[in-house]
Amino acid sequence: MQGISPPSAVLRPHSVRRPPLGLAAAGLSAGRSLWHTTALPVWRLSSGGGELSGAAIKPAPPQGSLRLGSSSRWACACSAVGSNDGDPILPKRRRAPPKSEAPAYDSQQLLHSLGLNGSPAELRRSKLRSSTRQQGVLQYAAAVVAHLRGLGLEQQLLEELFVRCPELFSWPAEERAEGLFSELMSSGLKAAEAASCFVAVPQAERNSSFGGSIAVVDEILSHSQDSNRGVKPKVPAAERTAAAMLRADPSSVHIVRMDATKLRQQCDGLVLLGCSPAAVAKLLWLLPALFANANSVAQLEQAADVLHDELGLAPETVLEQVVVKAPSWMNSSQDTLRRRAAALAEEFGRQEAASIVVRNVKALNCDTSVWQRNFLYMAACGVGNA
Repeated sequence: MQGISPPSAVLRPHSVRRPPLGLAAAGLSAGRSLWHTTALPVWRLSSGGGELSGAAIKPAPPQGSLRLGSSSRWACACSAVGSNDGDPILPKRRRAPPKSEAPAYDSQQLLHSLGLNGSPAELRRSKLRSSTRQQGVLQYAAAVVAHLRGLGLEQQLLEELFVRCPELFSWPAEERAEGLFSELMSSGLKAAEAASCFVAVPQAERNSSFGGSIAVVDEILSHSQDSNRGVKPKVPAAERTAAAMLRADPSSVHIVRMDATKLRQQCDGLVLLGCSPAAVAKLLWLLPALFANANSVAQLEQAADVLHDELGLAPETVLEQVVVKAPSWMNSSQDTLRRRAAALAEEFGRQEAASIVVRNVKALNCDTSVWQRNFLYMAACGVGNA
């Protein structure tokens, strides 16, 4: 019987019976097992082998912890030991608390209850970020719909807004929709134009306020100036505001989603680069996406330095002329841009190369070997001053 260990017992406060130590020792020394007749504490053999005897049995130190479960039973969280039939007894695992599940709802029924005829499939695709927001839709959507109807939104636009931006309807009206629409409409937009901004950029529903950024955009655009050259712009400089920008391009709402401090820092960086306030206003009006990404402004600054070194272009000229005409060249690395600008300067001279870039910035998008090969081909055909 050497090496056999009795199993761990499940101790119950009302059923534990401890026989006298002498009786237990005598029974074990006689080779009889009391495991089936008496609930005993956990025992183990002493370190020195030999036959089982009363002196050889010592109470085992606790190998786990005792805890009182929800069923008021004592469970022994010990390591598994051998049982009388040789099978290990594994400790019971505590069940993890059930995960919070979003309340189930029928999309078609929800739309019908709100008096909307939107697409249930599209509503299901517009997943909410959490079960809390889904519960919020069920709780607050009716009040938000009533508020937006009161602002004058037509049925079709309201349906589109709901299926595209369900999170906007998951808050009390006064905590989200009312405030955001009020800020946009105070800037000069109509209710329908404000709703179009959310439809164009559904992520705008996650903002709690636009007020600070709208004020910064208005300040920047106030420096806009009309050019006497070229086609007359659709929106005169004097009429350029945040509302005018959003009306012309609802997707530019991602600018007013920015933190006002970061937006101002972007503009200050361009001014330090040498760009006039009027040029910054022109860039914001034509390329609002440039300001939404801090990396874009940094890359623009680096590219302006490269063109200044290689072609002598002033940073303001690069920003106001080159970038506005064709910003795709910004995707090129500094090394590529420097190599292409240097090749143009070597072939035509710095002044003429700079004039070429200002007139047709796509020259920087073209690989140097391509236009050089074309030049050789035209020269071989007898075309002079190609």
